Amino acid sequence: TRDWSSDVCSSDLRYESRTYYIGVLQMRKSISKAEREAVYVVADGKCEITGEELKQGFHIDHIKPVAAGGANDVSNYQAATPEANLKKSSKYVKPFALRDWQERLQVDFEKKRKSRYLVNAIPGTGKTFAALNLVKRHLKEFPDAKVVVVVPTINLKTQWRDAARDKFFNIEFHTSEFYGAIKDGFQGVCVTYQEVGSKGSGHVFKRLCSKYSPLFVIFDEVHHVGDQLSWGSAVINSFEDADKKLLMTGTPFRSDSYKIPFVDYVDDLCRPDFSYDYPEAIRDGCLRIINFDFYDGNFEWRYKDKFESATFTDTVSEEIAKQRLKASIDIGSAWLKTIIVKADEHLGQIRQTHSDAGGLIIASNQFHAKVIAAYMRETLHEDPVVVVSEEKDSSEMIDTFKKSSKKWIVAVRMVSEGIDI
Repeated sequence: TRDWSSDVCSSDLRYESRTYYIGVLQMRKSISKAEREAVYVVADGKCEITGEELKQGFHIDHIKPVAAGGANDVSNYQAATPEANLKKSSKYVKPFALRDWQERLQVDFEKKRKSRYLVNAIPGTGKTFAALNLVKRHLKEFPDAKVVVVVPTINLKTQWRDAARDKFFNIEFHTSEFYGAIKDGFQGVCVTYQEVGSKGSGHVFKRLCSKYSPLFVIFDEVHHVGDQLSWGSAVINSFEDADKKLLMTGTPFRSDSYKIPFVDYVDDLCRPDFSYDYPEAIRDGCLRIINFDFYDGNFEWRYKDKFESATFTDTVSEEIAKQRLKASIDIGSAWLKTIIVKADEHLGQIRQTHSDAGGLIIASNQFHAKVIAAYMRETLHEDPVVVVSEEKDSSEMIDTFKKSSKKWIVAVRMVSEGIDI
């Protein structure tokens, strides 16, 4: 898989950029106390590069280097620790080239010019960057237009903001709690489906559709929304008048009978406007081949004063299958403990050649996650990151794991499609 962030200029170009940057330093205006305080408040007292707590003497960094054309005012400032700022330096990252499927999407999207357009692309192939490219071209055509990105989780809000900011799309999204006005200096706002569905929000977003016409709305992982459910109804009422609606998913269906808003159906099947599937992604080198290791076992449990037993290969009723799964993942199960140990051994082998490889365990609930983590600490001497939706700092913990060298993360509902770890 291509690492877009590693596309740095050659040493010659980097040296030329640095030389110019030093020359510009002499012409910089001093940063006022008010500007410094404003940057600190917006950063919530944390380094906007690493997420660390800021201490006295923190640096004010240019988000986009002055040498690369970045503005020399507060709109282009971010708070950073001295170490993070100096490490960043003035290295200039070149805009990445679109992948072939992203270019084909761009051509098709602009040719059809539909008010609602569904993209079905396999996870991990670059849907976010493909969408941001379309947004950038839209803003070039309509400089005063605005963008709304709707996502399932808070963590995805910051991912969209960082992708738009750091990958030289030069788009700035507002991600704090949204009260109705897109602030100056921002091209758009990132909100969750829950925020759209909160009381009174429908009128706010409906007004945005007329105020900022042509409004471009992106619905990320749109399969989370059903048309007859609360989020779905809110999405329809809020954005039915939006000029451009780009719907993004890697699974264009729901397990229930509800339909996805703004999507065309034929014989009850969703019909995407553009698809990019797994075989194509493998052929193009966008994804690795995925291996599924299968482990069986004989499970025994008690249900309503009766002892039951079954293996995964046994044909059983739906009710028994649920009980079998529950028995298999119980932390008291020797089977689960064996699987955890084997997985850790396999991950250790992989890390001999890929030192930053990591492992993910999906737990059924908060108690389950914490008991699994305790077992790993006691048996494997590994202290995994535990992320559950009930904790306020769960998004920060995911980001910390992403930047750390820890081997394992145990999650409940927080690491799903679209989350970058």
